[in-house]
Amino acid sequence: MRSECIVLSVANHKGGVGKTSTAINLACAFAGTRRRVLLIDLDPQGSATVSILRKRPTGLISSGNALMSEASLVPCIKPYNLAKFDLVPANDDLTAFCVSCINEEGKEFRLKNALSSLRLIYDLIIIDCPPALNLLTINALCASDDLIIPTTCDYFAVDGLSSLLRLFEKLKTDGMSNVRLMGIVRTLYSLGEPLAKKISEDLKSNLGTLLFNTIIPYTSLISEAPSMGRPVILYDRSCLGSRAYLSLAGEILKRMEQNRLTQAPAAQDPDANQSPEAHQATDANQAPAPAPEQSTAADSDDDYLSDDDLPDYAEPRTNSLIGNRPQKAAIAAPQDAASAVPTDAPTAAPPADVTAATEAVANNNLPE
Repeated sequence: MRSECIVLSVANHKGGVGKTSTAINLACAFAGTRRRVLLIDLDPQGSATVSILRKRPTGLISSGNALMSEASLVPCIKPYNLAKFDLVPANDDLTAFCVSCINEEGKEFRLKNALSSLRLIYDLIIIDCPPALNLLTINALCASDDLIIPTTCDYFAVDGLSSLLRLFEKLKTDGMSNVRLMGIVRTLYSLGEPLAKKISEDLKSNLGTLLFNTIIPYTSLISEAPSMGRPVILYDRSCLGSRAYLSLAGEILKRMEQNRLTQAPAAQDPDANQSPEAHQATDANQAPAPAPEQSTAADSDDDYLSDDDLPDYAEPRTNSLIGNRPQKAAIAAPQDAASAVPTDAPTAAPPADVTAATEAVANNNLPE
């Protein structure tokens, strides 16, 4: 039996905090573990869509079309063969959805309803939210199991963080969402900048374990990679940004496993006492979920990683990801790059299956 699908939103009220880069690179890392991954671009700007499809989303069947008509998202799905995950693209119709449905009942649950069938197809669904506290963000939070908030270490980003946390608490208090706050990740971190260090320390003292240990450093390669039509993990696997995103993916997998183990005693399997014949009869009566025709995301036989496979963040990083960035071989990775990745505690290498599988995806699909 495969693991239950997890819907993960990446959101922040403030723009320019690395939200889209985080969503894309996490999708790439998780797809490298042979999980079936779907990335939903819920930002009307369509930054994730343009980064992946290399063109403006004008005219595409998008998430906005489906949400307005309460239709299935399956016809919207586009395969991203390079990184082995699927995409639901965005366009200006998402803005039209916010305007046209403002007075309709149940508007907050359109996305949740649309994902009900896709949960049977994918292992992980990642939602790239818009940089606004609007109907789209509310739909994402109502549809999600977990929330990750990327934030830069500056005053305005932290202020946006507090606004999103208030919305998060209100939706839970009103009974509209059961989303968990998995954690907050510091992004675009400038090494050696005193103000960034001070705000980072303040976040750590106030948020505690809600703050991921991994910090995504500022590097031009993270911004450069989308212009080449690929995540930074596949663009330069040895750079600090790639290593940090793989480390973050490992840390997220560890928290997912902890959540699963915490919920396991309370969630008893109703079929546990059924005979094999009765269990087979139940399965035979279940209608299969419609699969996206164009989807090429790799099938997964894996459930969550075991504790032994996940990184221990008390251990120093001992190895590096080896690989050359295509078309940019002249730019070498920094010396002693492993020790330069900023973290609150020394980090181990990403899980073996994240590292090896992501490299395999790149080696099999990069152009000559």
